[in-house]
Amino acid sequence: MKKMFCLALLSVLFLPAGTAHAGFISLLGEDGSVFTLDTATGEARLAVKFPDPGGSRQEQYSPNGLGVSGGVYFFTNFNVRGPDTLYRNGTALTTIPAADPYNIANGDAAGDTFYFVDRHTGDLVTVGTIFGAPGTQTVSCVPFLSAMSAMGDLAVSGGMGYLSYDNALLKFDMATLSYTQAALNRYVGLGFDGGTLYGVRRAGNNHFELYRIDTASLTQTKVANITGIPTSGGAIAGRYEITDAASAVPLPATAWLLGSGLIGLLGLRRKGS
Repeated sequence: MKKMFCLALLSVLFLPAGTAHAGFISLLGEDGSVFTLDTATGEARLAVKFPDPGGSRQEQYSPNGLGVSGGVYFFTNFNVRGPDTLYRNGTALTTIPAADPYNIANGDAAGDTFYFVDRHTGDLVTVGTIFGAPGTQTVSCVPFLSAMSAMGDLAVSGGMGYLSYDNALLKFDMATLSYTQAALNRYVGLGFDGGTLYGVRRAGNNHFELYRIDTASLTQTKVANITGIPTSGGAIAGRYEITDAASAVPLPATAWLLGSGLIGLLGLRRKGS
């Protein structure tokens, strides 16, 4: 029995690495905290805390523009005087010129590119080579929409973009920029869990709700009230803001299987004893 246990444990440990359906999305807090949010229960847990980039005139909305690619977090500052900065795992990556001091209020990462829609010009902006050395990134933009008064978030998947702003949810082709839209209240964050899009809505002070969004019909279904988020410690007394969302950093398949495998093996060992 002991030999069987050891062989089974080795087979679990040396399974090929990969990724699995996470069951989570990521949330970005105003102090640089990133939470993993269970998309079934709405429970949030702290995953990592990055330094809070300073310099904003509205600290409750900075940092912002969370994106996840290749197991790495990307985010920006918001509403600073002068150019905005893109961060990679909390380290400054590149500055992004801007005519207005608070143009980045949404964002997502896919492959080696970070995307956002400038809230004042409506341009779709791409920052390339985000895995390169700091300062080697390229920035380009194309006209897309008109100026927006209240920006929500951007999520990118499978060549399609989903943008929440004002009272609309926009679905658009990243290549042609052709789009359809639905009248939905603004989400502060959008993120994919596998092939399912989720939205986070601020329903009141320290009250956030999780919605599942049908990407074909652009309709929503409430999943849960979000729990586990701080209720104080933000820039405004007695409040804490969630500024953005993105997909979760996936665990290797071995990590998922190791946990379930060990549970099963322990069961076999107990049975054998």
